[in-house]
Amino acid sequence: MTLDTFDDFFWSTSLQGVRFGSKKDHAYTFGNIDSGSQVNNGIYTIWDTGSSDIFLSTLWYESFVEQLYGVMGIEYEIQDGVSKAACATNYPDIWFLHNGYWQQVKA
Repeated sequence: MTLDTFDDFFWSTSLQGVRFGSKKDHAYTFGNIDSGSQVNNGIYTIWDTGSSDIFLSTLWYESFVEQLYGVMGIEYEIQDGVSKAACATNYPDIWFLHNGYWQQVKA
């Protein structure tokens, strides 16, 4: 798979959706998309292959975490912008949709 990126300083593209578990289960889309962050039917996204973390805008962080832990059936809390939950081994794979392609991040 080849990703088309925007012509800017970053490895950036348009993120159009997320799924938890498999490409067919637990779809999640981003609410509160304003004109400043929307591009090509998704949200402006930077893919940093040099980082093992996933950083999300504060616009979508809490709803993303709610969906993720909801799929897992785990209680959690958010304190100072960080989600906290009991340790678990059943994290689902996360699938990101951009440019019409699904990219899998294994648990």
